[in-house]
Amino acid sequence: MPKNNNIVTKSKDLRGVSSHVAIGSSVAAGLTRYVTFLRVEQDVTLMNEGSKVYFCSTAASNTAANTATASTAQKMVVVLQSALQAQKEYQSGIKIDAENPLFTIAESKFFSAYLCSVAGQSAPVNIFAQYYDQ
Repeated sequence: MPKNNNIVTKSKDLRGVSSHVAIGSSVAAGLTRYVTFLRVEQDVTLMNEGSKVYFCSTAASNTAANTATASTAQKMVVVLQSALQAQKEYQSGIKIDAENPLFTIAESKFFSAYLCSVAGQSAPVNIFAQYYDQ
């Protein structure tokens, strides 16, 4: 089967404590979602706070709604340290690597993100994600 390199790009904001968001719709039957690139940027006005973002595979768009469920469904966690007095960011690589995805999301599942509710780890962030379904 030919490789699908139709990369989908999504930008989402996590603005409050315990906020969560679905990054795209559910994965169609018979397909797998390959997440190839992630970038997490913290709001520049909150340089003395940290952020902890869970990237999850969930059964519904709103099921990663607390730290316990997000932790259980996690595929990857990004932590931006609070001790650094600078704008903080994470980037998965310098370019998209469709041959070596970061992780996958199974059919009928949602690719979701959740911002931790723990004090010192809940500063708002912007998420930039790229993926393809095949």
